[in-house]
Amino acid sequence: MIKKMALNKTNKNKKKNPPIFFWGVSFCLIFIGSISTGYSYLMYPSLVPIYGGGEQFYLDNYNNYTQQFPFFTNTRLHIIMNANDTVQISIDNEIVLNGTYYETEIEPNMDVLMILKSLSPVNGRFTLRQETPLFLGILSIGLLVIGVISIFMNWYFFKKNTIE
Repeated sequence: MIKKMALNKTNKNKKKNPPIFFWGVSFCLIFIGSISTGYSYLMYPSLVPIYGGGEQFYLDNYNNYTQQFPFFTNTRLHIIMNANDTVQISIDNEIVLNGTYYETEIEPNMDVLMILKSLSPVNGRFTLRQETPLFLGILSIGLLVIGVISIFMNWYFFKKNTIE
């Protein structure tokens, strides 16, 4: 006759490691949050419709030393204009500057017509940066923070279960 011995299994000393799923989700949240934060604050401001963050201009005899730039934005738009020679800048038919450097901001939901005039050939560049929408900033930073919190929660919860 064979005696069966029951083995007494205890879970007291067994380490509980968090499932790979919990760590994977946490690291994915951190990755997606950091990518979206980079997009929100580095790339998005330069994505201005039509212009793509900037545009070069040339004032020459083929355009009568004049060029027009209409702007309409849904968010605040920061405009920097650099030129290699003096340019007369008019915004909505009002002369604002005769110079080589001009910086201004356009408020949201405004139509603005910027006209550049010169007496000699000029080349220059507009640099345009729009304001990051509040919801995009909150969403991207929120994903990053949730990912970091979930890492600490996984670490704390499973470390606590290991000790008990």
